[in-house]
Amino acid sequence: VDSVARRFGFLPADQIRLQVSEGRRAQLPVGNAVSVGRLLTEFVELQQVATRKQIQIMAEHTRCPVTKPKLTAYVGDDDASAERYRTEVLAKRKSVFDLLEEYPACELPFHLYLEMLSLLAPRYYSISSSPAGEAQRCSVTVGVVEAPASSGHGIYKGVCS
Repeated sequence: VDSVARRFGFLPADQIRLQVSEGRRAQLPVGNAVSVGRLLTEFVELQQVATRKQIQIMAEHTRCPVTKPKLTAYVGDDDASAERYRTEVLAKRKSVFDLLEEYPACELPFHLYLEMLSLLAPRYYSISSSPAGEAQRCSVTVGVVEAPASSGHGIYKGVCS
C-alpha cells in the first residue's frame, strides 16, 4: 500500500475525494474524503495478475520510446505476444503495480489505475472449533500470507487466509 501510494505521489495518510462520472455507478467511496491508505487497503485488490487489456492501457499512457514497445509486446494479436504474456506476466503473477515498478516511464494516472483494479473480495472464514470440545466458545483460525512475490520482486503480503 505504501509503495503504491508513493508511486502516484501520495502518502498513505493523504486524503482524497473520489468523484464518479454522471451515469456511472461507483463501487468505491465517493463524495467524502478518504485516505489513500484506507482506499488501497480496504477497497481494491492490488495484487491481481495484470490482464492484457490493462497492459494495453498502460502502453497507451507511455510516451517513452524504449518502454512503450516493451509493454505492447505483451498485447499483440500474434502467438508470440500471447506466449510472452503467459510466461512473463501470468506465470509470474505480475500485477499492474509490479509492471509499473518494472516500467517506471509509464505515466498511468491514479484514477485509471483505480479503475483497473477489482474490488477487494470478501474473505470468508469457517469456525475451526467444535462445540463438543468447548460448547461455550468458538474459534476462527486465520493466517496472514507473507512470502516472496512470484514476480521475483519484493514480498507478497496477502490480506488474510
